[in-house]
Amino acid sequence: MRNAWHFWFELALVIRAQCSG
Repeated sequence: MRNAWHFWFELALVIRAQCSG
């Protein structure tokens, strides 16, 4: 699991952007 945190970090940004509308 290399840079797994980075993956979740970007995923959270995408979800946050979508929720923000």
